[in-house]
Amino acid sequence: MKGIKLISVYLGHLPAWLPIWLNSCALNSDVDFCLITDRPQEVPYIPTNVQVVAMNLLEIRERFSHAAGFPVELPKPYKICDFKPLFGNAFKDIILDADFWGHIDMDMFFGRLRHFLTDDRLENYVRLYAAGHLSLFRNDECGNYLYLLPNQRLDWRTVFTTPYSCHFDERHGIYQTVLESGLPFFEDFSSVADILPSSSRIRLTNVGQNAKHQAFIFDNGRVLQIFIRDGKVREREFIYLHFQKRSLPALPAHDWKDIRQWVFTAHGVYPELAPSWNKKSIAAANRPNLYHIYNFYKRKLRSDVKHWNHPRYSESQA
Repeated sequence: MKGIKLISVYLGHLPAWLPIWLNSCALNSDVDFCLITDRPQEVPYIPTNVQVVAMNLLEIRERFSHAAGFPVELPKPYKICDFKPLFGNAFKDIILDADFWGHIDMDMFFGRLRHFLTDDRLENYVRLYAAGHLSLFRNDECGNYLYLLPNQRLDWRTVFTTPYSCHFDERHGIYQTVLESGLPFFEDFSSVADILPSSSRIRLTNVGQNAKHQAFIFDNGRVLQIFIRDGKVREREFIYLHFQKRSLPALPAHDWKDIRQWVFTAHGVYPELAPSWNKKSIAAANRPNLYHIYNFYKRKLRSDVKHWNHPRYSESQA
């Protein structure tokens, strides 16, 4: 079995939902994880397959600069996203024993990773999965230096020397680089439960997979969509669930450490499943949260105003 190590870098106070993130890591006992944080004291418990590394923004910038070969711009933690394809070079000491390394986010929880990341796929591809929230690279000269290859849309040198976020870990960045290179890569967006942030209910960004009546659960290591089709209750399994731009209530670590089942709703995470799934229980597990919509668009308006008033944009319009 090929070794996998997944790295998350998170600076500042750790999120309220950290216990379910750690829980889902622990249930993937055949995968190793590393959480790099400047608040290691806030980690409530550390599963045996999770490594916690204390590192601040300055130390991370020094690592990125050393890996890049020149001083990089890293004014704020969010800019770290642009350096995710550099992790294999910058954190060599952390991934020494892994055949593959990957970057992951914190606003997610994992299903059965090895069910999707099979040895056959790991054997045949340099990169697997394409999103910024989870992507794997082969731990060798090719995989660790993919970012150096030509990209007609975003040059890595420009990305690393600008203080602005360029989303280099996303489609116009490293995805485009790998696409232009012709190297073998694997992607399957249909196996990712990427939750639409602008919905009052829990809905997928891949709209074709949504159902009128649906719920999303974690059941003993599996991330499942429970839905009704043709009058029958069905399920679909995902490699992980990603819930960007959603605020979840704090979860007490001592209560969640050993929990193996929960329902993910627009109002929070609840550690129990319905006795049986039917139209009524599914509807109860996916009630709309109008307060989330209010907060989402309030934050979006603030972000848009900040963007339009930014000197970079103003100068380009002058």
